[in-house]
Amino acid sequence: MPGVPDSGKLSFTILRNKTPIGHHVYSFESQGERVTVKVETHILYKFLGFPFYRFDHNSTEVWEKGQLKELTSSTNDDGTPLELKVVASGTLYEVVLNGAKQTPIGTALPASMWPFDTSGTNSLFDTMNGKPFTVESKAVGIDSEAGQQLRHFTIRGEMSRDIWYDERGVLAHVLFKARDSSQIRYVRD
Repeated sequence: MPGVPDSGKLSFTILRNKTPIGHHVYSFESQGERVTVKVETHILYKFLGFPFYRFDHNSTEVWEKGQLKELTSSTNDDGTPLELKVVASGTLYEVVLNGAKQTPIGTALPASMWPFDTSGTNSLFDTMNGKPFTVESKAVGIDSEAGQQLRHFTIRGEMSRDIWYDERGVLAHVLFKARDSSQIRYVRD
């Protein structure tokens, strides 16, 4: 499946305005045409040495033949707990957030950014709460970095990201603005 690294793992340092604040790790397990992806994100932003913002997110995506079949996640967004389950049901995804059924969503992809298909979509959903995003994805070009040719894409709309993938379609890094307008960058370890 495009986007799955040979090593079975992708690890990123999360930078806020060039200062490390956390880690983001993808672990992949393939069994035939079934791929299970575990995502872990841990952020601790300190201000004047005191914890100011904490974010912990764990999710599991199950893909079969390149299609998302199920996503479950557990998130602590600075004290706000979120439990999400998204399951494919025909052409829709059934969404349950904190035990309550939500409006089903269409054939959006999860906004976990690792699938190379993300670069060509117009619909994503938040892996914390299942909220759908209408977006426009556009190829920007090829950037050279550390001897690699990276394909640069932008996602704009209800969600905004700059994403770079290597020659094999594996996520290389991500750049976006946080709620407080600080610059957040995921840099591959």
